[in-house]
Amino acid sequence: MKLTWVFALLFLLQPWLACANCNPASPSTSEPAVPLHLTLTNDPWPPFIEADGKAGLALEIVQSALAVHCYRLQVELKPWARALRSVKEAKTDLLLATWHTPEREQVLLFSEPYLQNRQRFIKRRGDPFEYTDLDSLKGKRIGVVRGYSYQTGFRAASDFIRVPNNSLESNLKMLAVGRLDLTLEDEIVATDTFWRLQQEDSFDFTGPPLDIRNLHLSTSRLHPHGAKLIAEFNQGLETIKKNGEYAKILAKYGAILQGRQAPPILHLDGAMAKRVKGALVGMPCFSREWPASHPSNPAGSRRCEPWRYSQG
Repeated sequence: MKLTWVFALLFLLQPWLACANCNPASPSTSEPAVPLHLTLTNDPWPPFIEADGKAGLALEIVQSALAVHCYRLQVELKPWARALRSVKEAKTDLLLATWHTPEREQVLLFSEPYLQNRQRFIKRRGDPFEYTDLDSLKGKRIGVVRGYSYQTGFRAASDFIRVPNNSLESNLKMLAVGRLDLTLEDEIVATDTFWRLQQEDSFDFTGPPLDIRNLHLSTSRLHPHGAKLIAEFNQGLETIKKNGEYAKILAKYGAILQGRQAPPILHLDGAMAKRVKGALVGMPCFSREWPASHPSNPAGSRRCEPWRYSQG
């Protein structure tokens, strides 16, 4: 019976114990305290945030960085356009996966980047088309996701048709039946989606990336604690990079993605890999080679660079 009470007490204390080593900021007497429970939103975007809102590469990095200051997150998944609007209007505290644009800069505050994206075109397997530049898209029907921020030239071009949908899955369904000629998405997200839909043999990437973008946490400029939240996230991100937690998260998802035959573009550099104790010793990177099309790849040589990824 005594052991039962001990286990029950430990269960009740678990949330407190998890934050025992965190460092909550001390507000000045003139500044109201920031609530330690925050709301965070995004659209489901595996493997960066899973459909249940409980796991994902981007989510775990953000959770770990904010936990340094004792923040805990309540995740609310929504279609991207609704999630973005909810944060812009300060109805939700944080947006998980955001690309910086001049337009968004007017209404959002952005963190330091914590991952990176390569956005690539996707075609049906067997289609001989190869993307080279925007001119090569003439006459094409291209599936896009509502509310996503695409490259300026792509958004402004008028010699192809952009067909908006709510998700990559919707675009892939239309692509599969010939209602679209192409769609585009973050390379890792797309590969993971092919795997989840068991359609690895149905689609191919074509050509170089349309864009390579940094991924940020963001909040509304209307949020009363927005600047403080972003500053503390940045501090927490630096902390987890120094203490090895960031590298452990990358190692975990790097192994998962390798098992799903993700493109070989996600890396830990040698210095960061050494911070991961145990399984990663002697494994400075996950990839075989960078694709020849990558701008930082000299003649296809083997590279081990910091982890590069994600979208918004």
